[in-house]
Amino acid sequence: MVRFKKKEYGMASKNKIIIKEMEKWLESGLITNEIYSKLLTQYDKSNWDLAIMIRWTLIIGAVLLGIGGVSFLALIFQSLNFLVIVLTLMVVISFMAGQFLTSSKFKYFLSKTGNALIILACLFLGADIFTIAKILFPKEITGLHCY
Repeated sequence: MVRFKKKEYGMASKNKIIIKEMEKWLESGLITNEIYSKLLTQYDKSNWDLAIMIRWTLIIGAVLLGIGGVSFLALIFQSLNFLVIVLTLMVVISFMAGQFLTSSKFKYFLSKTGNALIILACLFLGADIFTIAKILFPKEITGLHCY
């Protein structure tokens, strides 16, 4: 089965594409100045794209939620060694699930969800490396205050 990726543009991006095409039509003589000005009023040329703003808000929220989750785990589990084991398991499970979902060989092909899980595994790996560094060099790193 061949899957085609559909390009998705935000509303402002679509309008910019349409306006560029209309300018080409005006230059080539397909439309008149009257038609061009009437069409131009229908398509807003604003730079604010709600989809992009929502996407970045979700990304920043996910990163902050991840940082809060790791800090919460560090406070609950007073043993950093146990935290390293939990984070390592989370890395492995997230990465394996992400690889499973991005592979088109399996029944469920959810590429965006799989890529999100792989990115989540990378974030967990960063937290895992930071926790291992805290175990190895307890006085040099002051980010986690667990003893």
